[in-house]
Amino acid sequence: MRAELGEEKLISMNVSANPRPNIVQWTIDGKVLRENEKSDNYEALPIKELAPGIYETTLKIKEVEEEDLTKKIGLKVENVYGAAEFSINISSSTAGSGIYKHLSY
Repeated sequence: MRAELGEEKLISMNVSANPRPNIVQWTIDGKVLRENEKSDNYEALPIKELAPGIYETTLKIKEVEEEDLTKKIGLKVENVYGAAEFSINISSSTAGSGIYKHLSY
């Protein structure tokens, strides 16, 4: 995914879960944003069911700024049977090479 500084960007992750995750939280440099919460330049959009057991969660960056390139962004999803955590690194085409999602479990 490519982005220019100043653009709005959506970071979406699809997760498989049964039952639906009861905890969906994004972290930006340690600050927690739960589903439907807003903070500064970020908004955790409502989780969507794409198909039975497949859910999409999205973090909206209202305007990609230079400082977003160094922030640590994480996602945690959890239900009664377990949890998964992901890390997302952001880079900008303006600063070099597009926006990429790097996942680690």
